[in-house]
Order: sequence, then C-alpha cells, then structure tokens
Amino acid sequence: MLLIGPRTIYPAGRDRHLYLEATVSVRWRWETASIWRSVRIYCDANGSDEEGYLEPMVRFAAWQRETDVLVTRPPWPNVSVELASLPSDSPDLQAGVRKLQEATGQVPFASQDLPTHRNVGECPGDDRGYFTVEVGSGWQDMERSLYVAEAPALHEISVMLEDELRRLAVPVERGAWLERYDQSPDELLQNKSWYWDGQPVPF
Repeated sequence: MLLIGPRTIYPAGRDRHLYLEATVSVRWRWETASIWRSVRIYCDANGSDEEGYLEPMVRFAAWQRETDVLVTRPPWPNVSVELASLPSDSPDLQAGVRKLQEATGQVPFASQDLPTHRNVGECPGDDRGYFTVEVGSGWQDMERSLYVAEAPALHEISVMLEDELRRLAVPVERGAWLERYDQSPDELLQNKSWYWDGQPVPF
C-alpha cells in the first residue's frame, strides 16, 4: 500500500475540494532485490482558470524489503516517502511523460489460451526483475506489468523518467500534504474477505 502510494493527495488544512490525482506510476520490484521502489506523478484534479491550479507533484517511495522481511519484521513497514513539486511548464517533464506513454502502448501483448491447467507458459524473467507502468492520457488509461526481459526499452525509458523527475523535483514539507487511501492499515491487517452466494444481503 505505502509503496504503491495513494490515488489522491490533499493539501493539509485546506479545502478538501483541492487535490491532486495520480496520472503516471512506475513500480520496480524483484525477489532478489533488497529495495523495491516506485514513483508516482500527480496533477491537479479540481482546479480552474479562475481559481488556479495546484502544481504537479511527484512521490518517490522505497521499501527496505530485505531488512523488513528477512531481518527485523517491524510492526510498520520501512518505507521512505519523499514528496516534491514539479514545474508545470517544463518541456522536459512533458516530453518524458509522452515518451513513457508511447512506449507503454507499443509493447506487444503476447496472447495465449486460458490457463485451465495452470499452463501459463515459461517465465520470461531474469535477475533484472519485474516492473509495472500505469499511464493516463486524456480519458484513456493503460497498465502494463512485465518482466524487464520482455520490454527492456520500456524499462529503460521508465528509469530515465525517474532520473528526470529527480532532477526537476523541488522537495516539499511532508506534513503539509495528506495521502488518501481507501483502506486503513487496520482493515488490511484484519483481511475481512467477503464471500457472496448471489443472494441479497441486508446492510
């Protein structure tokens, strides 16, 4: 949850009608890596020409997975989060995002039969790991989860965008922003699954 990040971010102590919504997200992870990381870009979701717009923001997150899972097993995950603003008029930022959007749409989708006998095929992965890209463009959204070996060019572009975001990012005070999640940690830990038999249930 903390590594992926929230869908929306709100300025603390201000009108809750002001918020930013995620438009681009990349997550990098692999079993042999000690650190899993992610980056997510947010844009104003409720501004106007009259009232103005919130500056875009970027959220960098890194999880010390090896330490948490194999060593300490802390009650709270060891995830570091950095928030920063981005220049809305940056040509480099816009070009980097467009390049990621275009590359995401160009990766082939390998079709195969339904895995009715758990026949999902050979794993195409290697020690370079696995990554997920989520991009929005206008009213369209796309998500691709792949092994690096399947899409090395897209992986390279995603890392280049991360570097560009680091270059452009201007850190902000973490306490000045609230991340909104649909579930609290308590709800996740309780794991309250619900099984439905198709019959109406009173609430």
